[in-house]
Parts: sequence; structure tokens; C-alpha cells
Amino acid sequence: MNSLAVKRKKVMLMTFGDPATDPRPNRMIKLFHSLGYIVDILCPTCSGTLPIGTHFQISKMHGARLRYPSILLNLLTKIFKSETDFISEQIPYCDFNWVSLVASADYEFLIVEDLQLLPGAMALKGAGNIIFDAREYYPLQNEENIWWQLFERPDRIRLCKRFLNKVDLFLTVSPGLSEAYNRNFGVQAQLFRSTPNIIELTPQVTNSSKIKLVHHG
Repeated sequence: MNSLAVKRKKVMLMTFGDPATDPRPNRMIKLFHSLGYIVDILCPTCSGTLPIGTHFQISKMHGARLRYPSILLNLLTKIFKSETDFISEQIPYCDFNWVSLVASADYEFLIVEDLQLLPGAMALKGAGNIIFDAREYYPLQNEENIWWQLFERPDRIRLCKRFLNKVDLFLTVSPGLSEAYNRNFGVQAQLFRSTPNIIELTPQVTNSSKIKLVHHG
């Protein structure tokens, strides 16, 4: 019998949200943990207890208007860079030294929950597989904001054109979003709904003058 310890497989989950409270990242972590993986996370904060290995902390997203000059400068800079130079692809939403993590990266799967983190995932990919879990249609996420339309939307479109066809598995939450990505970027996303586990409930008589409703979505 081989006395050497079996090396456990590793997964990296990357998000700008809090995986302790965001349902989809939370379920992804618990799913891969149940399959025997070590799950590292890269995110600004994790407010609860999760079965994770290492938390690589990134800075929180800056105030919206303060981000726009950074995004514009970032976009102009990238025009003159090599299309394969993923590590030098700086993300205007956070300050993180990707190069320091690349050296030790050995992930079978990288789960990306936000479009702007795809360049970093490409830098860490190696022989692994990237799962892009698109919870939004990112080119129109904040279309009501004129500043967002002028400065941020062009970079979202650029990221979609450059990276969507490079991921190994592309997921999204609804048929409408899948159709929009396919129509505008020629990439078909697989439907992976945000449905919770079934819970058996027993109907109870309520107070007709006091009804509580919860809306999520």
C-alpha cells in the first residue's frame, strides 16, 4: 500500500460578492466540497463559515464614478497589449497581484462569478477548466446609468468578445440570458437555474390582516 498521502483536488471560486450570503457561489462551494475538493475563494469578504481552504482577499469595488476614469484608461491601455497577455490584464475593480498566485496555482476548476474576473482566471487556468457562471447579462447590467453606459459598458462588451469563447463551461440563469449571449456574442450558455432544494412545508392558517412576503430575484 502506498504510504504517500493522496493529493486532494483543488477548486478556485472567484467573486466580487460574499459567498457566505450569495446563494449561487455558496452552493458552488458546498457542491465541490461535497465532491471531495479543497475549495479556495478569491473575493473581498466572506462573512460566514464555509468549508473553504484559503481565502485570497481582493479589495472591494470602488465607488461607481471613481471607477470610470480607471476603466477608460484601462481600456485604452489594453488596445496596445498582446491578446494572450492575460496576467498583465489589470482589473479596474480591485487591486490584486495575480502573478503571485499564478506560481502556486494548481486548480482543476476555476469558477468565475463575475465577468471582470475572467482575465485573472485565464492567468490561473494552467491545465484547469474555467466555469463561467454568468448571473447577469453583463453588457446591460446597469444600463439606466449614463456614466456606466459611456465608460463601463464598452469594457464589458470587450471582455465578452475576448473571453466568452475561451471558457470551458458557460452557465447562466435563464433562457433569455442564454439567448442574448448567443445572439450578441455567438456563444451558447447552458441553463443552470438558481433553484433551492425542495423543502416539504405544511400549510398553516395565517392572520389575514398581517401577511409577510419575501421577494428574491
